[in-house]
Amino acid sequence: MKLSKNQKQTITILVIGLICLFFSFPIDNFIKNFIENIQHPIMNYLFSWISYVLSLIFILLVMTSLFMWEENKRDWIIPLWASCGLAFVLTYIIKIIVARDRPDQIEYLFGFVDYSFPSAHAATSFAAVPILDKEYPMLKWFWILFASLIAISRLYLGVHFLSDVIAGSLVGFIIGKTIIYIKKKYSIFG
Repeated sequence: MKLSKNQKQTITILVIGLICLFFSFPIDNFIKNFIENIQHPIMNYLFSWISYVLSLIFILLVMTSLFMWEENKRDWIIPLWASCGLAFVLTYIIKIIVARDRPDQIEYLFGFVDYSFPSAHAATSFAAVPILDKEYPMLKWFWILFASLIAISRLYLGVHFLSDVIAGSLVGFIIGKTIIYIKKKYSIFG
């Protein structure tokens, strides 16, 4: 069975991601301490803004859905939303199973302790990347940069470890690719 260029790229990304994840666990605390030592008020504001204001729902879902609607790419709106929604739900299931505490502080979601592993922000933003890349390939690096900034913001703000954002990114990427496969193979989502 011969793999396509896209399949080879996907496998390469997954292998590199898994290697990075494996090596990130031992250096989680080192990276956390390093980031704490380089904190700066301007960077704190910038990453808070990226993480909380620009974040996933407004830019990656609402704005891209409007662009897709405008450009007659409507049949990818539901897969985009499904990909991001599934990433969010799956990360919270994993969080409950793993129950890894956050680096320094506890965040709450709907009154419950919100665990650290994996990052739902990273998963949700990277779940959108394969679909957005498919529909807007010329903006591929913008989507990757935007999703990466969201993941890095979670690390910088001290609410996740490096392994959390890498794992979340991998979960999201896999879900995005899976949704594309399902849509093409089974003509689901319209």
